[in-house]
Amino acid sequence: MLSRRRLIVAAAAVLACACGRPVSEPVPVDPAEAAVRELFALAAETDPSAERIETLFGAFEGETPAHLYDSLSALSSAGPARLLRREELPGLDRLVIDLEAELGTDGTGAYSVQLEPAGDTWRVVWFQGPGVAWPPHSRRGDGLTSSPDG
Repeated sequence: MLSRRRLIVAAAAVLACACGRPVSEPVPVDPAEAAVRELFALAAETDPSAERIETLFGAFEGETPAHLYDSLSALSSAGPARLLRREELPGLDRLVIDLEAELGTDGTGAYSVQLEPAGDTWRVVWFQGPGVAWPPHSRRGDGLTSSPDG
């Protein structure tokens, strides 16, 4: 059993070592990654404010489109996201960040978010993942159809 004196000396040594370490600087938060994390945080809310939506997506003419709320609702099932890859798009002033997120008992899902700079921050211009895409894909033209002669 340690004597009381040895215990005091050991505790003093531990405190001296801990107090002698420099305080680490906070890790700077990358604005693009912060915007992606804000997207997932916003999706998890039941009633996100119009101000937060405008900060993340930019101003919309008139009201915020209903399909954005639908897409955020679909994204809400994703758990905390883990960043996988970051890539600048050549020729465009845009960035793509790929992530992976837990989908509850359904495993994990791969997500992709495209951002563009907006001053000191980044705005989301596009995102997609399992069962969600914003802005929604639009059909171009009549499409290709075939039917038997007859």
